[in-house]
Amino acid sequence: MNTGMSPRLGRRELFRLGMTVAAAGFLASCTKNASGAATSQRVNPDSPRIAAVEAARRGQGVPVRRFALNAGPTELDLAGTRVSTWAYGGRVPGQEIRLRKGEILRVQTVNNLPAPTSVHWHGLALRNDMDGVPGLTQPEIAPTGVFDYEFAVPHAGTYWFHPHVGTQIDRGLYAPLIIEDPDERADYDEELVVALDDWIDGTGTDPDRVLEGLRAKGMPPMDHSMMGGMGADPTAPLGMDAGDVTYPYYLVNGRVAADPSPRPIEPGGGYDYASSTRAATRRSRSASQVYR
Repeated sequence: MNTGMSPRLGRRELFRLGMTVAAAGFLASCTKNASGAATSQRVNPDSPRIAAVEAARRGQGVPVRRFALNAGPTELDLAGTRVSTWAYGGRVPGQEIRLRKGEILRVQTVNNLPAPTSVHWHGLALRNDMDGVPGLTQPEIAPTGVFDYEFAVPHAGTYWFHPHVGTQIDRGLYAPLIIEDPDERADYDEELVVALDDWIDGTGTDPDRVLEGLRAKGMPPMDHSMMGGMGADPTAPLGMDAGDVTYPYYLVNGRVAADPSPRPIEPGGGYDYASSTRAATRRSRSASQVYR
């Protein structure tokens, strides 16, 4: 275990403890102009311009990394309390997808949910028709349907993926996406990815009912999460705020504090890590233990 802290924050160093995910706390990058109407210069998903940019990203002999993604109902054990939810591959968070910058990602997505879904690759600058926004870049993936996502990953970083349908992001449908930089040289012994989530699904209510309750009390319509004000007209009165929601559980990699999976740190050691949220990045150091 290294005890020194590198002065350079590369991707791996910056996210040594990886991705911090509050599943209700992120929005996708879908924009409109100031009047609310779509811009007249829209580039359609099947535009030759999209195909040309994607072709330029694909070099000769670039590896294709294949993954399978199964979205479906499951149960989550929260320290002895079992809750029903939706997840990728029956686990929360879903299995990490990891590849290198410049490689091609191919993900076959099977929808075993009782509702349409999609997969949005949060934060990546990728081809438009693979962005996973139903009604804008692709049709919804219907129940029992299959959709193949395939695109070149143009830059390194720590990202995540999730649906872009309703409040599905507020269930267990999220997972980390790690794009390594083959040219980066970092001095450390171990890398951990940690996902944080405030949890309410399956606890006698679900995200849809919670959101409807907020709307009934004056919260304006929103895109797809219960985070206060995000996705709404920034000049509109907020009414109720998502901070008024009481979450019975807070998860670290799908586990509650009463049932942790500690990661011991050797005497004199520590983890150099950062928390990454929609608004800010903080760098800190842990000197005792972390939860895996």
